[in-house]
Amino acid sequence: GKGGATTTSGKSLKASSSSYSSFAMYYKSSKKNIMEGSGMFRDRLTKKDRQKYQTKFKTNVPTTASPSTVAPTTIVTEIPTLAPVTSPPTISPTFVPTTANPTQTRGVIFFRLWNADTDAVVVETMRNGESYSLAAAGTAFLSVEAVTNPPDVGRVELSIVNLNTMETDSMSEGAAPYMLFGNTGDNISRGFEFTVGSSYTVKAQAFAFPMGQVGIGEELELTF
Repeated sequence: GKGGATTTSGKSLKASSSSYSSFAMYYKSSKKNIMEGSGMFRDRLTKKDRQKYQTKFKTNVPTTASPSTVAPTTIVTEIPTLAPVTSPPTISPTFVPTTANPTQTRGVIFFRLWNADTDAVVVETMRNGESYSLAAAGTAFLSVEAVTNPPDVGRVELSIVNLNTMETDSMSEGAAPYMLFGNTGDNISRGFEFTVGSSYTVKAQAFAFPMGQVGIGEELELTF
């Protein structure tokens, strides 16, 4: 009984131990072979196919495109053309003659132009802004008469100015004819000499009394 069982059990344990040892050795051997085989394969692959796989690897790796360089956009701003700065033109003063009052019926109503050398009338009724020829007048010494309504008044104050030279003259006449430079009877007195190209303004105001300041009508003014 017991002795046979022990023998059988001991044999079984030995057999099992032997089998385990064989398996362990096999496992180690297999593991070593596998590792060595893997290393050999790795070595062979590196030596034989390195260039192939490296080429394949390089071929299959997509090439990263260089980032494109965007050219800067130039914005052209149109600069408006400025008009050239010019100095304003110099405007010469223009004399605007005063128009005589044509409706005045009292006081000095018009002017008459005389030749002071011959005592002859040159222009019967002078007009504002008109030009008169000294050659046609026959002299450079002229005189102007202030014609009044009524014909006889207290007195007439007359004055004249050369607008080119600013030369002036004046007269106060207490009896007709009311001459710019006076008169002696029918003899008309000379005043200053009139010049070609000059402009003149004559004025006359009639008064009711020889010494009073009560005017008759408005002052009459004329430029010629």
